[in-house]
Amino acid sequence: MDTIQLQRDLDRFGIRARVYAGEPGCKTERPRQPKHVDPNAGWDIDSRPGNAPMVLTVHPRQLPKGTEIFIYLPLARTDPANSFRELEAGLMQSPGPSCLESRAFVNPLASLLPTTPPPAAR
Repeated sequence: MDTIQLQRDLDRFGIRARVYAGEPGCKTERPRQPKHVDPNAGWDIDSRPGNAPMVLTVHPRQLPKGTEIFIYLPLARTDPANSFRELEAGLMQSPGPSCLESRAFVNPLASLLPTTPPPAAR
C-alpha cells in the first residue's frame, strides 16, 4: 500500500484525514476518539471479496466538526509485503498524533507449521 499517495489523494479531495504508516520508535498515545459522535459518521471502508482492493467512501460534509479520519497501517514500513494484514480506521479528534508506532507481522498460524530441525552437530 502506498500510504504517501493515499495521503496525497485524500488531501487533493479536501478530506480531513491522516494516514499513519507506522513509524519505528514512535512513542505516542493512540488517537483520541470524539465523544458522543457516531464513529462511522461520514465515512466507510468497504472490503471486497477476493483480492479486490478496499474502497474508502467519504462524505466530507458529514464528518463531525473537529474530527478527522485516521487510517493506520502499522506494518506499512516494517513489513510492506504484509501491510494489508493490519488496518485500523476511525474518527479522531483533531489534531491527531504526529505518528503511530509500527509493528512486526507475526503469522498467527506459525505454531501449526512444521519446522525443520537444526542440522546435527558433527
